Amino acid sequence: MAIVKFAGSAQPEPDDDDRQIHLTDPDVLDDEGAKMSFLDHLDELRKRLIACVWGLLVGCAIGFIFVQRIQNFIWMPLYENLHATNGAKFMFTTGFEPFMLTNPDIDALRAFAKARGTYLRGSQSFNSSNRLPEGLVFVDTVSGTDITAEGVTPATPSTDFASVTIHGGAGTGAGGAFNGWLFVNGALSISGDFLMNGFAYAQNDISYHGTGQGQLNGAMVSRNIRDTSSTSIDSDLLGNATIVYDCQKAKTGGGSISAKWLIKGGTYKEVSGSS
Repeated sequence: MAIVKFAGSAQPEPDDDDRQIHLTDPDVLDDEGAKMSFLDHLDELRKRLIACVWGLLVGCAIGFIFVQRIQNFIWMPLYENLHATNGAKFMFTTGFEPFMLTNPDIDALRAFAKARGTYLRGSQSFNSSNRLPEGLVFVDTVSGTDITAEGVTPATPSTDFASVTIHGGAGTGAGGAFNGWLFVNGALSISGDFLMNGFAYAQNDISYHGTGQGQLNGAMVSRNIRDTSSTSIDSDLLGNATIVYDCQKAKTGGGSISAKWLIKGGTYKEVSGSS
């Protein structure tokens, strides 16, 4: 069956929408800038991504430089409120804070070192001619007081910080090894063929550049309390500093620190008739 058009028959008028519909070649649009090819879109995306990356890098650099000041600015209202509230304590300020020594911990170590004659102050240098005694060695600030944290006033001057340098066989143990705990109320610098079994702790920064067969068996902690310089472990890639984490050696100072309570000489007296 076919549909035949009769002469003179009226044609239906197109509605308004049909009049506006027409095909146009997208490559011949008259409006300048009205079209972008696929490659143009990719180029624009590339430019936006590069701008985002540069913005992120600049923001990270600024944040890294001023991170301590930013933290202090954020925490200061909390510190002030805690100080105004009797008995309130701010336990941790960072995720690593539980592993840091508190001021009471430092005071206890200071007293212990003084009692055993291994308490020193200021700048100290240890090597094969001036060896570290085994056990706890505490090197304090010049003034013998704790270093204040960043942002706390009055601030401990950097000239008051302890400074310890260790080179080569500076220990009294076998092969020039040091067995014990070394606490430095400032900066610690280790270089050369130095062997240590125990625990090294610096309130500020540590620089460790090892050579030969030297290594630390135990643990090493740098608090960077004032962040005067970054802690570096062979950052120049020329050394072979090795740190082997050993919980037992860190706890006992390579067998030189007793795990039991110690009684200070002259403070113990047995009562007659007691058992």
